[in-house]
Amino acid sequence: MIRTATCRCGGCLIEVQGEPIANLVCHCSSCKRRTGGPCGWTVTFRRDQVLARRWAFSIYESDGTIGRVVNSFCSVCGTTLLFAPADFPDIIGCAGGCFVDDPVGEPTVSASDDLRCAWLQLPQGWDVRTSALAERANGAAPDG
Repeated sequence: MIRTATCRCGGCLIEVQGEPIANLVCHCSSCKRRTGGPCGWTVTFRRDQVLARRWAFSIYESDGTIGRVVNSFCSVCGTTLLFAPADFPDIIGCAGGCFVDDPVGEPTVSASDDLRCAWLQLPQGWDVRTSALAERANGAAPDG
């Protein structure tokens, strides 16, 4: 299956083929700031699943919760359509809400769940993972 994600104005798009590696929401401060919401909805694909990237993407590089990240966003409307974590060069993260015409289904993972807004409830049965910050504070290895 080929899915297309587009920005709000339709000026940028990405086409991916096949099923995602992961479909998750993340509650870290980087994702909250990237989306302006209580969490970020991220659908990850292998880089070789990306068939096309079109139009005028702008780039913003930053240090985030998972290390250095290259964010690609529309230079017209500002939608962050995809990002690539430097520590995972074969992975592309796509904004789940941008797959409007070709939905990817319900997320099944809540990442950095210890940073979730107290008022945000999740469906039962999701895989709940804590942040690396919480794991370090507790002296344990992070969940992935």
